[in-house]
Amino acid sequence: LPRPFARLIERKAPAAEAFRAPALGDGEVLTSATAAPDYLALALRSRVYDHLGETPLQHAPALSEALGASVHIKREDVLPGFTFYARCAVNELATLRASSGAAPPRLVTASIGSRGHALAWAADRLGLDLPVV
Repeated sequence: LPRPFARLIERKAPAAEAFRAPALGDGEVLTSATAAPDYLALALRSRVYDHLGETPLQHAPALSEALGASVHIKREDVLPGFTFYARCAVNELATLRASSGAAPPRLVTASIGSRGHALAWAADRLGLDLPVV
């Protein structure tokens, strides 16, 4: 696997002792009609990583000391638009483009904030026309 994916798998792999089957207070096991999604597989197949890399996880020593816990901050502010919205925008627009067939989807957004910025950036990366009004 490419280096970012190998690191992602390593960090996302659950510890063996951390798994506990979901249960109610009296020990009755919760059941579901469908199997749980494989989030790691979904993340690895995501279109997002074609356009955005991993963001750093930074230790916050002063906050950790103040709270008496080890606090780390996920640095999504290093992404375009300084927010995680870029990930959402790439994923949604890539999905729309893939499902629209030969004709590109007709899109418009009405936002002047970080969501509009993320959508405009993602549309440009994906070769889509997206007016921001």
